[in-house]
Amino acid sequence: MESDDDKYLKLAEDPEQNAEVLEAMVRAAANSRGYTVEAWHGTRKGWGFSVFEVGKGGVHFGSLAQAEARGGRGNARKFFLKMEHTARIKDKGSLSKFPEGSDSVVYLNRFEGVSLESARKYSGEQFDAMTDREFRTAVPEAEMSFAVKSAAQIKSAAIIELDSSGKVIPLTRRFSISTDFRGVTDEPASLSKSGSHSKKRESGSLTYER
Repeated sequence: MESDDDKYLKLAEDPEQNAEVLEAMVRAAANSRGYTVEAWHGTRKGWGFSVFEVGKGGVHFGSLAQAEARGGRGNARKFFLKMEHTARIKDKGSLSKFPEGSDSVVYLNRFEGVSLESARKYSGEQFDAMTDREFRTAVPEAEMSFAVKSAAQIKSAAIIELDSSGKVIPLTRRFSISTDFRGVTDEPASLSKSGSHSKKRESGSLTYER
């Protein structure tokens, strides 16, 4: 019987033709490993990295509109997130630490994705005084955002990920416990004295500006 990896790798030979099936296989594999939240991340620094650098405020994700507001049009990528102990918080512009017992947070984003028209209607102080329900009524285009505490909670939603030698990473290795968002590769784990990967990292901790 053909294994999932065999089927996946065969389909990956023609990703354009098989995009829909590959996407379904990747989503099913992600969900089976607990990566059930789909969200976007934008960066203006380029995507020459595969490990997010996680600060005290975690790594933040949201809608495509939010990600492109942060990273610019065309500079966003979609990810699967594992969020097992999630706290709901109010967006105050920055996150210095996670609530006790949580590995992730969800919040109504009051900055990215807000139209210029909506932003001109209210002052920052008026926005801050609103509850989330009041804010959503005042700014109907506002959407939820997420932050995770660990790089291991982040996995690429791309239908194909390649290792550094250009080989397609098998589906069964895409969602293994690893800080690399591509999954577990055949590359040796190079660790610094601090224990962090020496691969190029991206800081995902956000400090918002009004």
